[in-house]
Amino acid sequence: MEMKKLSRHEAQDLYAPTRTSSARISILPRAFSRFPRLSARGLAVVFLLVALVSGCEKELELQELEESSPTAQLAKGDIFWPNSGGSCSVGPPPAPFWGAGYSAKQSWHRAVKNQTQLRNAINHVNNNGGTIYIDGTFTVTQPLPKITRDNVTILSRGAFKIYDNIAGGSKASELFRVEAAGFTMKNVTIFGIGRLNPGNPSAWAGKRSAVAVTKNNARFERVFIRYFTHAAIRLENGSGHKVLNSTLTNQNRSDLGYGVLLRNNAKNVLIKRNRFDANSHSVATTGGRFQSYRAEGNWTTNTVKWHFDVHMGPDNWGGNKVEIIHNVSNGNGTLLLVRGPFTNGVYVRKNLHNKSAGKLVELKPDRTFSQYGQTFFAGNFYSPFGLERNKARTFFSKGEITNNCVNQNFSALLNQAN
Repeated sequence: MEMKKLSRHEAQDLYAPTRTSSARISILPRAFSRFPRLSARGLAVVFLLVALVSGCEKELELQELEESSPTAQLAKGDIFWPNSGGSCSVGPPPAPFWGAGYSAKQSWHRAVKNQTQLRNAINHVNNNGGTIYIDGTFTVTQPLPKITRDNVTILSRGAFKIYDNIAGGSKASELFRVEAAGFTMKNVTIFGIGRLNPGNPSAWAGKRSAVAVTKNNARFERVFIRYFTHAAIRLENGSGHKVLNSTLTNQNRSDLGYGVLLRNNAKNVLIKRNRFDANSHSVATTGGRFQSYRAEGNWTTNTVKWHFDVHMGPDNWGGNKVEIIHNVSNGNGTLLLVRGPFTNGVYVRKNLHNKSAGKLVELKPDRTFSQYGQTFFAGNFYSPFGLERNKARTFFSKGEITNNCVNQNFSALLNQAN
């Protein structure tokens, strides 16, 4: 008997029962209704037929189970999207470190205590390389030189602060612009101009960021940045950037305001063990087929809109790959909003999300586009679960949404986790 080959979208996930073949239902009643008129040889033929049908049915059920397994679906480039929710079987990520100082003694012979010294120090490292040490609290009122030398470090000790008093214009600008590879910033605290009117973010003007990077391998560790009108950290281009153990808060302008922003071809970014609070979005991307990042072990709270926001780029792609792994999210909005398709996939695993504040994953394209024979209309919501699951899968070539703890009783979960 020829076996039916199931298509990949006919395979059921592990949370659904397997289909039942109609063969036994259609054959058995007819066979047993004729038992009185059958000879011994006839009865033997009937039972042999029943055995063959049962064996074929079990083979079909086994095939269905194998094709519906997460491993089989991912191996075929499909997406395993079981419904997330229920009891929390995973703990929260470790609490991030922020505000900690450095105990090791440093050489402070090039210490910076005001904006003039900072400007001179940037010119010095552009010519000679090295480290800039922040050793005082001061305000910056004039634009600073760009950092153009590779492997420059800005390091602070203690609780010193840099206040940016430059209002941003209609074009994106920043306090520090880094056009070099291997830049490092550690233990630095920067406050933007929004601090002058913290209670009214909707009145903030301009597009101002604390730091913008255009080359590879920038590293931000234990930085504290708040009150900027565009982004705390803006990654214009480059690969291999890391944002670690930092606190990025109060970039909460309603139409802008991001903790970390990826633009153009920024890719392979690691965002790990940070605290995001009161931002419009914790992490946002402008979209494009090469953009990619992994957000792991972050705490994101009091978000104005969506915690992680992926736009559709000019090439009609949302990105290459995004991984949202083991984060804790609480506050307004969906955990992840995806506005365009991915060349690789979206992976959402082991997050602790307050569902009462928004959906786990939302698919909502910026523009109408077609993918794998399906048309998606701008502004429409396509659920990765329920009736639209198979259609929504064509947003990506592969991915996972698994093992997330989604619960409205969020306070109890946090108390239990702590």
